[in-house]
Amino acid sequence: MKTSTNSKNPSTTSTQKKQTKKQNIIHWEIWQQTVKNWELQKTHILKFHGLHYNLDGPTLTLLSTNEKLICPLNSNDNNTMKVSEKTFAGKANDFANWVKTKSAQIESLSGDLESQINTLTGIVQEINAGQANFHQCVAAQQALEDARVSDNPHTEHSVEGLKGQWDSINVLSQKKKQVLEKELLAQSGTGLSADQLNEFKECFKHFDKDGDSLLDRLELGACLKSLGEDLNFDAGGKLDQILTAIDSDSDGKVTFEEFAGYMERVSSGSDTPDSIKQAFKTLAGDKDFVTEADLRSVLPADKVDYCLAHMQKYPGVDNAYDYNTFTEKLYGK
Repeated sequence: MKTSTNSKNPSTTSTQKKQTKKQNIIHWEIWQQTVKNWELQKTHILKFHGLHYNLDGPTLTLLSTNEKLICPLNSNDNNTMKVSEKTFAGKANDFANWVKTKSAQIESLSGDLESQINTLTGIVQEINAGQANFHQCVAAQQALEDARVSDNPHTEHSVEGLKGQWDSINVLSQKKKQVLEKELLAQSGTGLSADQLNEFKECFKHFDKDGDSLLDRLELGACLKSLGEDLNFDAGGKLDQILTAIDSDSDGKVTFEEFAGYMERVSSGSDTPDSIKQAFKTLAGDKDFVTEADLRSVLPADKVDYCLAHMQKYPGVDNAYDYNTFTEKLYGK
């Protein structure tokens, strides 16, 4: 009787079964560990975003803010979060304090209007330059978002709040500038509009090369030419006539108020040399000269003093003044 080739040795078969069972057990343990690792990882992720996953059952529970923060994904993520938090906090706190300082500087402006406007102009320039600091805060906030940080224990500020502060300081500076310019306009007593006054102010400041808030002869000439005035720099010419007419204290320099007064006369369609001469002639009773008494009968004291200081004596008549020559000089004729 032949032995079948498919017959197996009982001892061999038992050994193979044991090995197979052992391998299955190992595979099962590996699978369990894999599942456990996956569950733990999922738990960390959910907990970081404010949820709790119960391994004993498929339930989700909201966590408090403090519980969220103590459960980073890993140590590297934790370090990145802390660095991002402190970086944003430092920049945000510095920016907020800087805005507060600029606001206080604007609110505390004092002194004459010219000085306040000049100081405010410098502050506005600093505010414009400070926009770069705000952009740094925005970049630091983006780093927080990349690190998945929603609450920062190192600062109370947010990008939205800082943007509001940035907008507020710009509005404050612009409103303060408008108020000061209106006060200056009222103080100067001119009939110029706010836009005209601002245009002339900017031109005046541009040609005030030494920054003394005065225009000398050359600065005045350059300023007037830029505004369309037809003149040259020849000695005794139109420029010198204008300077003599508007320089009330004869120091060879012109204040902004004096400059604005001249520009008002030039800009006004009603105040022409002929109309001024006619007004003086009516006041003088059709005479070619005017007396001090004539002037004081209609003009305030400071205007009378100005006229007497700049009008030439009328030849052949005591206490008489030549209003024709005065008017021509006043308008640079």
